[in-house]
Amino acid sequence: AGAMPGAFLATAAPSGAPWQALLQSGPPAVDPSGFVGGPWGECMHWAVMFELQNPNFSSMPGYGDDGPAGQVIEFAEECGFGSMCQVLERNEEVTKQNLQRGNNGFVFQQHMGASMGAPHTGGMPGMGPPPGMPMGAPMGAP
Repeated sequence: AGAMPGAFLATAAPSGAPWQALLQSGPPAVDPSGFVGGPWGECMHWAVMFELQNPNFSSMPGYGDDGPAGQVIEFAEECGFGSMCQVLERNEEVTKQNLQRGNNGFVFQQHMGASMGAPHTGGMPGMGPPPGMPMGAPMGAP
């Protein structure tokens, strides 16, 4: 296949950049729970989601030989991360099981602020009553 990344890797990640660019920014890293996290983990998550949302993906252009998840694993191998393929396959399996149960969460542990999927902003302004509000005072009480 050469170094031609699969069709899925040319699609845009949630950040707007193509997955291929994100994956090339660093090697797949395994988190403490034994899953691949970071861009590789996110890419696999969305690849599995794509497969479940497009059950006939094998008839779509660019997916005849390999589904999105397979393309992620193949790309890891092409990038010299062959040792990570088994872990990525584990990501794929568990993600598929989770999504089929209606759990859309990532299987890997997200590092604070590292993921674009869920912004972690401590103490959002405007959430909940402002401090110092008297509790239970009816509005417009005489």
